[in-house]
Amino acid sequence: MSYKAIIEHLKTDNLSIEEIDSILNHIHLIQSRAFKRGTTSKARVFLKQNKHLDEASYPALARHLNMSERTLYRRLEKENTSFREILEEERKSRCRFCIKNGVLSGTEISEALGFSEPSYFYKFFKKWTGKSFREAKLLAINDREIGKILHT
Repeated sequence: MSYKAIIEHLKTDNLSIEEIDSILNHIHLIQSRAFKRGTTSKARVFLKQNKHLDEASYPALARHLNMSERTLYRRLEKENTSFREILEEERKSRCRFCIKNGVLSGTEISEALGFSEPSYFYKFFKKWTGKSFREAKLLAINDREIGKILHT
């Protein structure tokens, strides 16, 4: 149904202009949320399907989605996100899983998250949680504490 058809239908319900505007704004919000699930959602699925995140590169995602890197960039930008942000979300999700399921070696988690060096993982973890990986590992004994650290 087009906007014009919606407006004509709403006019027959004797709604005020403000009520019609409110309804149209709500419709626009719903449509924008549906659009947001587009490229961002596809990128998330792509990352979840890749066992090794180091193989999940920006060019690989663009090829997977059959679009140029520039088009991918523009679409993600339109959805107010970036490949880096989506990748960081996936890394955080996998990190939570690893820590909560007893995979506590920083080297193992670093590899699982696709970092080329464990030191990059440690920096990422500190930036994300505000605690060193070593501190978090010591607190991991208490599930409530690790949940607070990992913001879950």
